[in-house]
Amino acid sequence: MPQAAKEGKKAPITVTRDVAPPRKAPPAEAPAFATASRAASACRSSTFSELASTLVRCGGVQATRIVAAGAAEDLHQFRVTMRRLRALWWTYRPLLDRRQYARHRALFKGLGDIAGQVRNYDVLSSLLACVAHDAPLPENIARERALALAHAKTTMARREVMRDLANTSAQAVQSLRPLPKCAQSEDAFVSLRIAVARKNMKREAKSAGHAPGRSRLEQLHELRKRGKTVRYLLELFEHGNAADNRHLKQLGRLQESLGKLNDVVASEALLRSRPGLLGGELDAAKLRKRLRSLRKRHLRAAMALIRA
Repeated sequence: MPQAAKEGKKAPITVTRDVAPPRKAPPAEAPAFATASRAASACRSSTFSELASTLVRCGGVQATRIVAAGAAEDLHQFRVTMRRLRALWWTYRPLLDRRQYARHRALFKGLGDIAGQVRNYDVLSSLLACVAHDAPLPENIARERALALAHAKTTMARREVMRDLANTSAQAVQSLRPLPKCAQSEDAFVSLRIAVARKNMKREAKSAGHAPGRSRLEQLHELRKRGKTVRYLLELFEHGNAADNRHLKQLGRLQESLGKLNDVVASEALLRSRPGLLGGELDAAKLRKRLRSLRKRHLRAAMALIRA
């Protein structure tokens, strides 16, 4: 076991008559919590490094595919990877440098949002095809999607952007520090963070249940994000006990319902911000009315699951 204090060089001992040489003091032992904390930190660093480097490499491969082809599935999977990275960084936030943490999370979010801009047009097209009874989609939507995809490709083709993404895992591992005065095992640390994520989700669910009108939609959006964090943590750290599996199934049903609601809300927001998208090819007022009706239906379904 490493000692807290190193021994210095032995000084010569002068022995005088009737005087015994001084006894060497026993070496000071490192406090037990410090040794355990270093061991736990090393374990956490190893797990964090493995997960972070794997996800970052996966994101790089997906970005390369987006630049080459721009398939909708690659865009979706890239967004999921960026969200998983944000969830992983959140888990280790107590151990990470605060400024570096904020910078990395902003990078993950920014890249995910760029891919998300393309998906927003795909979602809108899908909803319009449903509520407009398969009427031809306006050309403006296809044109704007093409512009959003071109922007995503241009961004991900920039060498410095992908270099910044690739460097995040090594930078974070180097800055990782042990928790002060903590002797937790890795499992205990991760379980604690998952418990915090679940608590945050329950708080958002309670707030959504009491929020009025438009603020309820905002609370449900926050609840959806909190739920994703919990789901990603359970998947990343493979908490596969029966209770967690049941929770994942329940969470999956809620996330699916909230996802449908979010798609409608996002499409309504896109139409408000870009009023010219529909052009004169579709009855805008009628479509907005149908979207509003669809939103209310998904809202009722989501609230029923929350209150169950």
